[in-house]
Amino acid sequence: MSDRPATTKTILIVEDDKLTAHVYSSLFKRAGYRVEHAFDGLSAIDFLEQNNPDAVLLDIMLPGKNGIEVLKAFRSKAAAKATPVTAVTNALIPHFVQAAREAGATSIFSKASVTPMELTESFCSQGQDHSRQHTELSYVPVDSRRTRASISEAAA
Repeated sequence: MSDRPATTKTILIVEDDKLTAHVYSSLFKRAGYRVEHAFDGLSAIDFLEQNNPDAVLLDIMLPGKNGIEVLKAFRSKAAAKATPVTAVTNALIPHFVQAAREAGATSIFSKASVTPMELTESFCSQGQDHSRQHTELSYVPVDSRRTRASISEAAA
């Protein structure tokens, strides 16, 4: 018997960096999610036009269409209004953060401030309660040893 939680939930991970996408994928699979991927904004929009995942992890800086454009397209679907969308970014551009909030991001995290494991744990700890609370971004220096350790542990 597996110690993985039973779930039928699907998460779409929209991330153009393949290593980062792999790390998130591994962590969400361990948490019991079925994982789908899109590696650019256009692929994400195509997927979301035909599917309605239970949750979305969305990078803001993407090739093709950026995460804000993806989020706006997704939120235009009536069925997508209540779907939790967690936006992540390395960009220190305040107008992107504000635009993500306005487009309907459920929460927003700085990749520099939170490890993939912390982000996944935070996401999963929300459980069924995906209230539309925004997580304020704080740009603190990254401890690169901690980040490398977290990535190594997650990819294992």
